[in-house]
Amino acid sequence: MAQNVNFKALWTAAAIPGVVLAAISTAYLLANTYITMAAFPGSSALVFILDLAKIVGCIWLMRLYMIRFSKDFSEASASDLRHLGTLIAVLSALIFATVSMAFYKYNPEIIGEAMDTALGMYQDKLDSNSMNALDKMMENLPQLIFFSQFIYCTFYGWVLSAILAGRVIPSNPFAGRKDDSVDEQ
Repeated sequence: MAQNVNFKALWTAAAIPGVVLAAISTAYLLANTYITMAAFPGSSALVFILDLAKIVGCIWLMRLYMIRFSKDFSEASASDLRHLGTLIAVLSALIFATVSMAFYKYNPEIIGEAMDTALGMYQDKLDSNSMNALDKMMENLPQLIFFSQFIYCTFYGWVLSAILAGRVIPSNPFAGRKDDSVDEQ
């Protein structure tokens, strides 16, 4: 189906992949959190395998969605694919960051356990002002998690889409170029 690529087509094509990648990231967040909290023998190896599976799976899915888009829109350029990948990343990052913020906001004991462990290691090295600053930061940690996850996931997806777009539709730097320095006589 050869169609022109427009902004609406990019948003429409990015919607479902964005939700799918956010769902994978959310499932990873939940699984990683609960496996880490369980701390059973071999849990660190399982977390490593989950990390690897998430990274490889998300890269593979982004590539698959870009290939599908380039087949559906035969006039799609590498630039269109970069735009598609960026939109997928933004949508996925927005959903995942929101879920992460809600998860940590309504499960403060998870953050509390992690902070207690970290403070246990550094408590003798921190003065009262530093401890007060950490307490104030803990109140805003879900919001900080939202913004940091949103920025990180968007940037990661943007870089990934820039890399994959050139591989899905290889560009020819000499196509469509005229040599203006040579006069035809």
